[in-house]
Amino acid sequence: MLGAAFSIGYYFITKDKEKNIDESGVPIRVEILNGCGVSGVARRTMAYLRVRGYDVLSVGDSREKFAKTIIIERRSSDNINARTLARTLGLDRSSVTQSLDSLTPVWVTLIVGDDYRKYLPDTTETIQ
Repeated sequence: MLGAAFSIGYYFITKDKEKNIDESGVPIRVEILNGCGVSGVARRTMAYLRVRGYDVLSVGDSREKFAKTIIIERRSSDNINARTLARTLGLDRSSVTQSLDSLTPVWVTLIVGDDYRKYLPDTTETIQ
């Protein structure tokens, strides 16, 4: 009886959560870098993506400043992971690039640029 209640509860908690997974059923692994210089944007982006089913492995700052957000594919030669993330964020294919590295646990690197308000409108509040 308790197992059934747990299963039903889990269903209602996760039913609206998007499943952004690869062909094997594993959530897409993302690294997020703050390239806009606005404090807390990478952490807010992490929260946004985790709710949507992504596995955010790390958050940090980019060495450079970026006017536009870019997504770098690290694993798939056909950019499937980066394109999935771009679709989630409402970015076009021009923001996707590739730098394959089969040794990294990261499948995609998201560098958040100055344009982040276009696709993350709920990240304008400061996280305390």
